[in-house]
Order: sequence, then C-alpha cells, then structure tokens
Amino acid sequence: MNYDSPRELSRILQEHSIGLKKRWGQNFLIDRNVRAAIANLVTAPSGSIVWEVGPGLGAMTVKLLARGYAVTAFELDRGFIRILKEEFGDRLEIVAGDVTRTWRAHAERAGTPEAVLGNLPYSAASAILAAFLEAHVVPAQTVVMVQREVAERMVAAPGSKDYSSFSVLVQSHAIVRKQLNVAPSAFYPRPEVSSTIVELTPRSVPLSVTDWNLFHELTRTLFVSRRKTIWNNLRGSVIESRIGKENLLSAVDGLSFPVSVRGETLSPEEVAELANRLAPFDASRQ
Repeated sequence: MNYDSPRELSRILQEHSIGLKKRWGQNFLIDRNVRAAIANLVTAPSGSIVWEVGPGLGAMTVKLLARGYAVTAFELDRGFIRILKEEFGDRLEIVAGDVTRTWRAHAERAGTPEAVLGNLPYSAASAILAAFLEAHVVPAQTVVMVQREVAERMVAAPGSKDYSSFSVLVQSHAIVRKQLNVAPSAFYPRPEVSSTIVELTPRSVPLSVTDWNLFHELTRTLFVSRRKTIWNNLRGSVIESRIGKENLLSAVDGLSFPVSVRGETLSPEEVAELANRLAPFDASRQ
C-alpha cells in the first residue's frame, strides 16, 4: 500500500465501502519523512512489545513490524480492522474497540508494553492518556501525536495559561518532551488543526504519593474553578464532605505554600504534599 498517496488511500477506502468519521479524527499521515521521524523516536530493542493506538490503515504499523516488534494494535473502526487483517495477517494482534475500555483486559492477559505509539484522535487524546496514566501504565516510552494545544497543556509550567489538571496528571507520572510539530498538510484528509509529536518517559524520581486515587481527585478539585483559591475550591467539595472542615483545616496547616493561592500555581510535588496531608483524614480511602 502506498501510504503517501491520497488517491490510493481514497481508492482503498472506496473498495471497502469505508467512510471516514470526522468525530473519530480519522486523518492519515501521508508525509513519509514525518513517519520516519516518528519511527526513529521509538528506541525499544527488537522483539519488544509495542502497543499502537489508532493504527488506521497501518502506515506506522508496517514500520514497527519491520523493526521486529511484537505489535498490538488497538483500533475502533471495524472497516480499518478488516484492512489491517488483510495487510498484516497473523503478524499483527488486533484489539477491537475503544482502547480506554479494552486495554485493561488485554494487559491482564498479555502484560503491559515496552512502548506505546499512537496518532491519537484529537477529541479523545486526553482521555486515552489519562486512562493509562491513572492506572500507572507508563512504559519506557510513549510516543504520541496529539493536537498542538493538547501538547502545550502537557508541558505547561505551573501558573501558565495552558497549565491544567491534565498538566498535573501527565507531569506527575512522566517526563514530557515535545519532539516535532506537524503541519496539517502532512495528513489526508487535511485537518483544521496542527499537531505535535510528544514523547513521555517515566519520571527519574517517582512522585511520593500516599494515595493516588485521592491525588487524582484532589487535582481535579483544585481546577474546578481556575479563578478560585485552593481553599475555596476545597470548601464544599466532596473531599471536605468526607473528612470534615476541622480535619481540612488541620491538613492545610503548615503547608509549604498558602491555601490562598490558586490551584493552577501548584507543581505536581505541591499537589502531592497536600494530598499526603489529607490522606490520614480520609477514612473512606483507608
């Protein structure tokens, strides 16, 4: 298959009676140089297990298989799955369905990968990455293409306009690096937004967190209203209802930062400090 040719890709789709679904972000990467650059970012040794999220028609799959990886492709579109089976046969393991719902059962059966690669749908990229990160699935390498605005949120510093609860989630589990910006002209059909290739690797020093579920809940709570202070976001929250106002006051006493600042100013380490102080009072999580 000529993955560089929009004409051929369109012909194949027509032959299989497949219509592209805009809501799934189905855009094919037709720039061979960009595909080569992405493949070169994956440094896992031959024979490694690699998960590919959203393989489409297999433009990156063919490169991964050529490098000797044991590839599992997570694909939602049944039409694409038919084509992938025709192209790669038994060389490729395919898991059908929404990856956020299917990956756990596959991991329980086959284990987690050494690397994850994916051209993630723009509308679902955050949810897909969150599903992995909140379950502590952080392979040696994760190389993903996301909308440029999502990439900016992933690397944003505390206090910046792009910093969000998603920034805290990603940075609390991984080191994030922007590797390459990709123009809309590199895709067919041409999307309306620009993309960025982002690489995630495990933190060299894991974040010290007593209760990760509480940490993630606290992170979301702190960003419920960006303009509110930490204290005002906590007051009236589900967290306060569980531990009580007096315990909340005890937990925030002596923090290395004031609760009169906004949550968007806190680093992942500072969110962890607050979560660890709240944990002893959170009886529902004991």
